[in-house]
Amino acid sequence: MAALEKLIIDYQPRLYAYLRRFISDEKVAEDIVQDSFVSFWNNYPDCSSSEFPRLIYTILRHRCLDYLKHQRVRNNLISNAGYVEGEALYDFDFGAGADSRCMYEELNMQINSVLTSLPPK
Repeated sequence: MAALEKLIIDYQPRLYAYLRRFISDEKVAEDIVQDSFVSFWNNYPDCSSSEFPRLIYTILRHRCLDYLKHQRVRNNLISNAGYVEGEALYDFDFGAGADSRCMYEELNMQINSVLTSLPPK
């Protein structure tokens, strides 16, 4: 455990600086670095300190790529949907036709179904 703590102290600033070249959000970068250490700890508990740099950078790179892919997909969905991020779904313009009213009611039923399936606070 002490060896892992030393590796974290030694490598965390380097990993964070490396990741910040690709991800501008500081909090996200910190979370990905932390998540990489947790993943390392869970998957390679008996790893030697000589293998650590290779493994931790590989884990970090994969986490970074996953995040960037997710952001790209998310941004494409938002731009293709024709609404601004943060706009409420119920403000979406369904038009004035009879089909639109049916679509709106179906959406309302789905939203209510999801809300009722959530656990209490």
